Amino acid sequence: MPSLEEQLPAMRKDSSLILLLGIGDESNPADSIGIEAVKNIGKMKLPKIETLLAGTAPENFTGKIRKLNPSHLIIVDAAEIAEKPGSIKIIDKGKIRGCNFSTHSISASFLMDYVEKSIGCKVVLIGIQPPQGNGAKEAGEIAKRLAKAIGNTGPE
Repeated sequence: MPSLEEQLPAMRKDSSLILLLGIGDESNPADSIGIEAVKNIGKMKLPKIETLLAGTAPENFTGKIRKLNPSHLIIVDAAEIAEKPGSIKIIDKGKIRGCNFSTHSISASFLMDYVEKSIGCKVVLIGIQPPQGNGAKEAGEIAKRLAKAIGNTGPE
């Protein structure tokens, strides 16, 4: 599978709109890193990028996703990926069972399949190894790394 730095810029080039969907439990610092990273990216006001914070029930946001009609959806979530804290990795849909997604009401692979089939956009899952502590500092750094990987270093 291509690396984050290889896959995301290509996605950006082929996109009309990229939607970043932050999922996780905001009351749990270890699980909120995806939401916090997406919040930080939202503050950057990047062109052709929208953000949506879905919490622990991303299936409740499929109507909003449909309305935004993105060409690409990037789901950002905390995941046990056996890497150092703060590591970011694209997770192949077929390998999701090997990762720990425990706070959601549906599986990430089911959500990915549903969105791909019903909305027709390309979907990628990005897992972030939860940082130690509350993760606030790491969320900002992760957001910068994701924005840079997508092909943006800040607002145009």
